[in-house]
Amino acid sequence: MLKNTLGLNMRIWRGVTLWAVFSLGLGTAFAQQSQTISGDILKINVTDRGSYQVYHRDVDNFATGQFYPESSAVGDYGWYVAYNNTLFGQNGSAGPRGTVEFTNTTVSAITGSGTQASPFQITSSGNISPEVTFNRKDTYVNGQNYFRQEMTLTNTTASNLSLNVYLGGDIYLANNDDGKPVYVNGAPGGETCSGSSFSGFNILIFGLNPLPSHYTANEYENVWNQLETTGDLDDQIAGFSCNDNGAAIQWKVDLPANGVITILGATSFGDVPQNVRDYNINVDVVPANAGNVTCSATTVTAGGNVTCTVAANAGFVFDGWGGDCASAGTQTTCSLTNINADQTVIANFTPQVVVNYNINVDVVPANAGNVTCSATTVTAGGNVTCTVAADTGFVFDGWGGDCASAGTQTTCNLTNINADQTVIANFMSASPVSPPESIPSLSMWALLLMVLSLGTATLFQRQKA
Repeated sequence: MLKNTLGLNMRIWRGVTLWAVFSLGLGTAFAQQSQTISGDILKINVTDRGSYQVYHRDVDNFATGQFYPESSAVGDYGWYVAYNNTLFGQNGSAGPRGTVEFTNTTVSAITGSGTQASPFQITSSGNISPEVTFNRKDTYVNGQNYFRQEMTLTNTTASNLSLNVYLGGDIYLANNDDGKPVYVNGAPGGETCSGSSFSGFNILIFGLNPLPSHYTANEYENVWNQLETTGDLDDQIAGFSCNDNGAAIQWKVDLPANGVITILGATSFGDVPQNVRDYNINVDVVPANAGNVTCSATTVTAGGNVTCTVAANAGFVFDGWGGDCASAGTQTTCSLTNINADQTVIANFTPQVVVNYNINVDVVPANAGNVTCSATTVTAGGNVTCTVAADTGFVFDGWGGDCASAGTQTTCNLTNINADQTVIANFMSASPVSPPESIPSLSMWALLLMVLSLGTATLFQRQKA
């Protein structure tokens, strides 16, 4: 009873001190934003400031939080980052003194359906300090006794940075603020005291990828004191059997200039999480809105495979893959295999060049007939059909130009057009005029004979008269 009273007084003192420091130095605090994953075994409140509250189905049917303060939707448990001798994280009700809160924070709505292929997921982002930004991804799969916590840190400067990253908190276990520190399967945490109605119930904090550099499990105040120094945790599991306990793990991070690192942890109620992390499949379409890329998954566990397919929008043509799909060239499908890092899939497009070709029609002779074509211009590769009809007094005498192969058929089909086309329709008169019959010609002797005959006949007639 004395330990509980001392612990409560210490918490009150911490809360008052933090309120005073915060009020005098920074003004009014902005309210945290949060989203809740309601799974079948775990219910997880995720805030934009890096903190959590976790509920378990088997403890009061999700009624009591498993981190202090148990009645609050925000527990004193979460991510803390030490940089330049300053501790950044949630400025909780009784957490580490002097913590500077993350800024410019946002938290997303819940996505996913709670299956292994599509876990419940909440993302959040913000600034740890002016030099470092963060992106978090918290996921839960129904039926599992743990949830996964992913923290990605980005160095926005041209200098190398050294950070200490912690994941830890003040455990309020199985409806009781007392517990005993434990170290199980490489993870520190707390376990219910002997005689508890939840015998053997525990919370473990796992560092999955990379493995943590240091850990601690002790009385909660001792854990916070270690974080406040912004140094290394003591790698100790305290020997007491029942007290107000907490636990934390630590990663020592050397973040190169403009570098990025992703840390994967998990909070478990006994189960050992799979020691792998999920990798993101990031898609970029260049230029934007020029087409679509569909991938078989947006996240994949280490060693997994993803297939992406591309399709161009109207007015664009696919010009090839980039990023981690560059080797696929201009194929419409890219296959990513044995994935062990975040992947960037870039689909490049170029505007489609529209070339139109003319269909030029010539009627010979003019006004002898008509040619009707399905189009007067056509894009490259297109088709056109032309039909001929003779006017009165003429008959169609056959095609010419690019329709010459159609002969005297009344229809000409032009296919796969890739140049201007000339369509000639030849006609002839329906009733041609016959030339005059020729008069037989006489030779010179015949003409002389005829003249002599005529002259003799005339002389004879005169003598007779």
